[in-house]
Amino acid sequence: MKNSIYKRAISIGTIMFALFLLIGCESQESSNLRTAGIYANIDATANQYGVVDVNVQLTMGPLSNTVVDLSDGDTLSASARGIQKLLQKNKTLLGDITYETSISAGNDAGTKVQVMFDRREGVSATNSYAYLPPPFNIEAPASGTSYSDTEQVSIVWNPETNSRRSMTISAINYCAGGESKISLPSVRDSSGIATFSASSLVPTNLAAGTVCDVRIVLSRVQSGVVDSNFDGGTFTIDQTRNVDIKVAIQ
Repeated sequence: MKNSIYKRAISIGTIMFALFLLIGCESQESSNLRTAGIYANIDATANQYGVVDVNVQLTMGPLSNTVVDLSDGDTLSASARGIQKLLQKNKTLLGDITYETSISAGNDAGTKVQVMFDRREGVSATNSYAYLPPPFNIEAPASGTSYSDTEQVSIVWNPETNSRRSMTISAINYCAGGESKISLPSVRDSSGIATFSASSLVPTNLAAGTVCDVRIVLSRVQSGVVDSNFDGGTFTIDQTRNVDIKVAIQ
């Protein structure tokens, strides 16, 4: 009887996994599409080491789950400070396709990052670009600082004076073998400080004595321009910094 139930559970699990794969992203070869029918989602992130990570996903519309798979003759590349690199395809188990590269171009404010979609046939879109916002450093807390979940955590950075920009903040926590991301309220960049309860950085209902590793991530974000030959899109560029702390559950 137990073996029968066990086999039935395995069978149901296998079916659910297969269904999970089936509802993944659909894809379309770029050779079947005009540039004017492609929507571009572009992200560029600079870290404290001066490396700019560029990530591009092409879809058949802003709300479409049909991603574009580049055919032979179509390429994506990115450039910054005279360095140009081809983006490489990354395909997940569920069929999600992105194109990625990293450029060691520094993280100076105003550095131009440009993304080019070159086509052997048809119209290219080579003038999507954005400029890095000013870099910053996290001044507190120090990496490795420990807190109890009853304490407050103050995050301090060198602010962008007189800026109306918001600082985007999130926490990635690793607790009891699991991993999750928590989006925290944004604050005015010019304030240079954000304070949260340590308990807001970790999941609820954790057992007393659990110690979580928490990575606090701050991003100074601004928007760029997407080539008008596309059917629209977004270009988000940011300076991102992080610091790792520990939170103990009381």
